[in-house]
Amino acid sequence: MNIAKFAMAGGLNTLLVYAVYTLLIMGGMKYLHALIVDYIIGIITGYLINYYWVFTNQVNHRLKFIKYLIIYIGILFLNGLFLILMVESGISGPIMSQFIILCIISLLSYLVQKYWIFL
Repeated sequence: MNIAKFAMAGGLNTLLVYAVYTLLIMGGMKYLHALIVDYIIGIITGYLINYYWVFTNQVNHRLKFIKYLIIYIGILFLNGLFLILMVESGISGPIMSQFIILCIISLLSYLVQKYWIFL
């Protein structure tokens, strides 16, 4: 697996969904609702980029998507939990908190995709 491709694809996808999240927050949407919209977009674009470009083993498309969806629903809940803790405790606002969380969750995402989803 080419880590440079994953980093580039993941970076672009993360920038896209973080921009959407930020715009939604600035537009008045509650941060947890914005997070859900962010993840819906990110799951679709991230899977397609990773399936067709980063991880070139293209068998069992349906199984890989189901695994990807399961993992990202779990990551969404983890992300939401950390976001609530950071925002509600006053550590930082929803935009900066999400940026910090994305830095950590990106590593988790890479490891799960490499070793479980796109073997």
